[in-house]
Amino acid sequence: MNGRCPCHSLSYASWRLRTIRNLFQTLSISIHHPSVRAFSSSAALQYPRPPRRPPPSERRRQRRVGQSARAKEIASLETLQSDLSELIQQFSTKERATNKEPTPLSSTASKPTSTRSKPFQRWRTSESLIKSPIALRLKRREEKKKRRATEEEKDRLRFNPWAQALASPVRICAATGIRLPTSALQEWGLIQHPATQALWLMPTGLLHDELRKARNTSQAGNEDRKAGSEWKPVLPRKHFPSFRITNNYDILDKVTQVPKNIMIRNLLPRDWKVPRGQITGTDEKKAVWRADMPSFVLETMKREVVKALKNAHMPEDATTKDSDAWTVLKLGGSGDAGLRKAVGKLSGLQHLSWGAVLITHANSSKQDNVPEEDARTASDPMNDLDEGAASPCEEEASPTSNRLSNEQSQYPDYVPLPTPENKVPVFDLTKLLSEPQLEELKQHVKIYRKPALFFRPDSTKSVALMQSLWDLKLFMTPLDGTR
Repeated sequence: MNGRCPCHSLSYASWRLRTIRNLFQTLSISIHHPSVRAFSSSAALQYPRPPRRPPPSERRRQRRVGQSARAKEIASLETLQSDLSELIQQFSTKERATNKEPTPLSSTASKPTSTRSKPFQRWRTSESLIKSPIALRLKRREEKKKRRATEEEKDRLRFNPWAQALASPVRICAATGIRLPTSALQEWGLIQHPATQALWLMPTGLLHDELRKARNTSQAGNEDRKAGSEWKPVLPRKHFPSFRITNNYDILDKVTQVPKNIMIRNLLPRDWKVPRGQITGTDEKKAVWRADMPSFVLETMKREVVKALKNAHMPEDATTKDSDAWTVLKLGGSGDAGLRKAVGKLSGLQHLSWGAVLITHANSSKQDNVPEEDARTASDPMNDLDEGAASPCEEEASPTSNRLSNEQSQYPDYVPLPTPENKVPVFDLTKLLSEPQLEELKQHVKIYRKPALFFRPDSTKSVALMQSLWDLKLFMTPLDGTR
C-alpha cells in the first residue's frame, strides 16, 4: 500500500477509514466463530434478526383455524364411534334372533353408548401443579363425608374387652426386649420409701389405691406444716415415669434371680439416669427389689380381681337366660363335655364373643344348695385389703400359699360358641383365687353361689373386670406349658 490516495476527491482521513472498515468486513466474513461478534457501523452490514411475530389479528386467525380443525377431528371420531356402536347393535340383534351364541363384541355394545353421552373434557396442564390448601379444603367440603358412628356401633368397640386389648398401643418389655400390646404388659415404676427415702421398684399399675392413699396422707401433713412456717404448695403429679415388663410369673421369677445390680441397671431406662434424668449411681445402688416379687405381684392381682368382682354391676336375682350381663349355666356333667353342652344353649344371646365363662366351684356338677336366707351382706371392699401385704414397702416375703400350684383345671382354657369360628376363655376361679377369697365372694353376691356363669360386659366396670381376669390368667400361664 502506497501513501498516495487513489481517489483524488477523498481526503486521506476518509480513505483510511474506508480501507480499515473493508478489512474488518472481510475478516468477519472469512472467520466464523460462534462466540465472536462482528461490529460494524456500516448501514450495508445487516445482522440476522429473530422471526417477526405475527400481529394479533393473524394470531387469532391461526388459533381459530386450529380450533376448527380439532373440532372437526373430534366430530369425526364421535361419528365413527356412533357408527361402530350401531354396527355392534345390529350384530347383537341378529345373533339373538337366530339363537346363536353372542360374540364378545356384543357385551361391549353398551360401553360406547355410555361414553357418547359424556362431553369431551380437555385436560389442563395446570391441574398437575400444587394447589393451595384453602382451595383443597373448599373442594373437600363439596365431597360427601362419611357418616358418624351410632351409639350401637360405638358400643361394639367400647364394651368388647378383646378389641380393647388388641387396640392398646404396642410397647417394649424392659426385661425381654419384645414389643407387645400394653394389655399384655405390667406398668412398673419407682416409689420412695417414706422412712428410709430409698427407691423401690414396684408394680405401680396395681397399686393405684395405695398410692392415692399415701398421697392424701402426705398432703394432710403438708397442710399441718403450712400453718407453722412459710410453705410453698407442690402440685401432685398425675402421670409418673414408668417402664413395662411382660405380665407373666415365670418371666418375673427369672428377673428376680438375676443379681440386683445387673437387674436394676438393665431395667431402669437410660433417660432416668444422669445426665438426662435425676437418678444417680448412688440411688441406683440403693434401689430395692423385693425377694418375693413374683408372689407379691400375684397376691396383689388376686386382690384386684376380687375387688373388681365386687364392684361389677350384677342383678340381685340373675337366674334366667334373659339377664343382661350374667347368665347361669346349667351343667349336665363335669368337665369339658358338660361345659360345651351348656354353652351351646346360649345361641339366643347377643354379643357372645365379648363374654367369658366363670367357674366358681371345684365340682361344678353339684349345685350349691345354700339357702338364700343365710346370705350375709359383704363389707366395703376397701376394708378387705390387707394393709401389710398391700404395702409397697414391706420387706418380708409373702406366704407360700401365694405361689403357683401345679394343679390343672378340669376345664379347657377356651370353649367354642354356637356361632362358627368363635370361642371364649374359661376363668376357673377355683384355680385363680384362694378359698377364702371365693368364700368372701359367695357371701358378698348370691350369684357366685352358682357353679358356672357366663359373663358379658355391658359397662365400663364390667370391661375392667374382664381385663383384670384376663391379666391374672395370663400372669399364671406357664411359658413352657407344663403347669
